Amino acid sequence: MIVVKDDVLPQSMISSIVDYYIKNPDRLLGNWYTEMFDWQQELVNQAKSFFDLSEMIGFESWGHIHSRPDWHVDRDELAFKNGLEERPICSIVFYPLIKIISGGEFVTGTESIQPRTNRAIFFSSGTIHSVQPWRGDRISVALNPWGFLPYTYRYK
Repeated sequence: MIVVKDDVLPQSMISSIVDYYIKNPDRLLGNWYTEMFDWQQELVNQAKSFFDLSEMIGFESWGHIHSRPDWHVDRDELAFKNGLEERPICSIVFYPLIKIISGGEFVTGTESIQPRTNRAIFFSSGTIHSVQPWRGDRISVALNPWGFLPYTYRYK
C-alpha cells in the first residue's frame, strides 16, 4: 500500500524542520528515538489511519538533503547482514522543502511520485523504493516506526 497526502503539516512546523536539519547535519544519519517532536508525532498520527501502529515502541528517523538513496527496502541492516529480515511496521517519507528544477521522484516498481513541499508518502513495509536524480533543492525526512528495537541500535 502507498498513500500520498498533501498539506500534512502547518507551515510553522515545516520551517522548524528545515532549520533543524540544516543546523544539525548529524541528524541526517539514522537515529533511534522514543520521544517525538510535534511534527513527527503528527506524521505518525496520520500513519495510524493506514497502518496499525499499536505495537510501536519507537522509530528511526533521518534526513536527506544532498544524498539520493539507491534501490532498497527499509529494514534493519545489521539483522540483514546476519541472515534476518527485520522490517519496520511501515515507512513514512516527508518533504519539508522542494525547489526542484527537474527529477527527484520517489519511485517503486509500479509508482512514480513527484516530491512536493508538505507532501507525505506512507507505504507498506517491504516496499522497494528509490529516488530519481534531481536538479534543485530537496529535503526529505524518513521515519520508520518499529514494534521492537532493531538490532542496529541494540549494539550502538
